[in-house]
Amino acid sequence: MEHSLVKRYNQTVDPEDCCYFLGDLGRDIKKVLPKLNGTKIFIPGNHDHIGVYAALEIGFAAVIHNGAIKVGSKIITMSHCPLRGVFREDVTGMKGSVEGDNWHGESRHQMFSIEDHGGLHIHGHNHSTKKQSKLGRQWDIGVKGNNWAPVSISSIESWATKALKNG
Repeated sequence: MEHSLVKRYNQTVDPEDCCYFLGDLGRDIKKVLPKLNGTKIFIPGNHDHIGVYAALEIGFAAVIHNGAIKVGSKIITMSHCPLRGVFREDVTGMKGSVEGDNWHGESRHQMFSIEDHGGLHIHGHNHSTKKQSKLGRQWDIGVKGNNWAPVSISSIESWATKALKNG
């Protein structure tokens, strides 16, 4: 699995590229990170138990809570969790779920999400088996739902262009 993940990552990310890791990295990240191309920026998730200094020591260029990137003329925010206040999934019966949450863990993981300001957004956290868009402008870019590889900037730009045309 590790070999396959590294291979798919390096086929997507060139040495001169920048890649954002949106949390829930797993315990083997220390061993895997040096094998990965590009400048790596870490946005910690609720399952990450690595401190800022440790993350920088193993090879991340920066550790940030959330961020925004400009893709073409579009601004896209990013955080580990989906946008607060935006319905994403029915949490009825999920272990540890809270009635009224818009996605699993919304009330517990406020520090890993940002408020909805009506813009485009990318996140991880849900471990979806397929990429999902809610409101046509919020995407889960975790590797599990994206062929076990990072999502390219051109894919994100394509999603954003479609969202703005349909919005």
